[in-house]
Amino acid sequence: MLVLALLVGWSAGCERAPSDSGGDPDIVCIVIDTLRADHLPFYGYAEDTAPYLSTLASRGVVFQHAHSPSSWTAPATASIFTSVHPFQHQVVTGLRASRHLRLEAHRIPDGLETMPELLRRQGYRTFGATDNLNICEEQGFAQGFDVFRNHTYEAAEAVNRTVIDWTPEIEAAGKYFLYVHYMDPHVPYHQRGQWCARRGHCTGSDVEAYDSEIHYVDGKIRELAAHFGWDDDTLILVLSDHGEEFGDHGGTGHGHTLYGELIDVPLLISYPARWTGPRSIGTRISTLDLLPTLAGLLGAAPVAQHEGTSLLPLLDGTDGIPGSRAFYAHLYRRRKGVAGNRGPLEMRSLIHGDWKLITSSLAAPQLFDLTDDPEERHNRIGDHPDIGARLQSALIDLERSRPTQPEARTTITLSPANDEKLRSLGYVE
Repeated sequence: MLVLALLVGWSAGCERAPSDSGGDPDIVCIVIDTLRADHLPFYGYAEDTAPYLSTLASRGVVFQHAHSPSSWTAPATASIFTSVHPFQHQVVTGLRASRHLRLEAHRIPDGLETMPELLRRQGYRTFGATDNLNICEEQGFAQGFDVFRNHTYEAAEAVNRTVIDWTPEIEAAGKYFLYVHYMDPHVPYHQRGQWCARRGHCTGSDVEAYDSEIHYVDGKIRELAAHFGWDDDTLILVLSDHGEEFGDHGGTGHGHTLYGELIDVPLLISYPARWTGPRSIGTRISTLDLLPTLAGLLGAAPVAQHEGTSLLPLLDGTDGIPGSRAFYAHLYRRRKGVAGNRGPLEMRSLIHGDWKLITSSLAAPQLFDLTDDPEERHNRIGDHPDIGARLQSALIDLERSRPTQPEARTTITLSPANDEKLRSLGYVE
């Protein structure tokens, strides 16, 4: 019934409400690692995995078709932070377990302005708490934060303790930007007792454990909201860096393909002082659009670096986003020690209109009609070679026409404990 009520409200649409805030809003950006949109009730999921986020959705804006530029954390989050494609920032490798405990990884180049840097330039005090080893200072993710802490897969409870400990500084900030990157529900999945008790049983399946982790982190977000008193004048962004596969295309986990279950992500924006809800927007957008949206909202001068497009016209209901957009994604994966290895795996995808092309260094190209085949089951490249060729040409043109930053690398020495955590998370060379 909750899902039906939300869908009815969204389909009816809502008028824009004038802002009652006395100035720029406090901004909270929450990334829930590995979260599939279709496991959230306000995207139609039958299980009530996220009651607090559903409350935000009931007075916010949900984007039905948000795309990530990669299917694993480091490149996807670097693009959220900079509004440029992975081939531009070149953060395509990250921390992985290594026999030698010493490895090289890419970092965000100093020449790119990050989300916290832009907001600090606009007068915000900036705070960042993360729980993914691949969102660390060494890889450039602390760039622009006044206060930053990278946990090493310690769960949402530890992240919340850190953020709550910052309460005096946050309350004294005047206006603040808070970035929180939760690791739950990333593998290894845990059966959260509250979820099992609420349902009366738990079967032990991966999907059920995954859902219980979503419910767990939802409660932790509610906890922070209550502690800091986030209200209608607080701008809250909730999204994921990428999704997760449960056998959709014969595999599990993430970071190995560019199918929709991995690069189609949830995006919820709650700011009732300006945008009343519930509203649902079906226009395709990218997570690269968040940074230019914040810049536009705060009246910052346009930034030439940004490849994304401001969502303000869609949010304000004044207009759509002009032009025919293409949505690019990239995946690079080292394949050391793999039997029959033919070199690293590199994949690219491009969505344009109703069509999606996936190319791979190790396999033939695939073409999908997203209108008739949204789950990407039927490769139509043989039926429509002309469309495949057109998208391939557009993909190459995009890569050739955009400026790229010089590759930036860092050398990291892992502790044995962090090496073991990386292995448990599936980050292994």
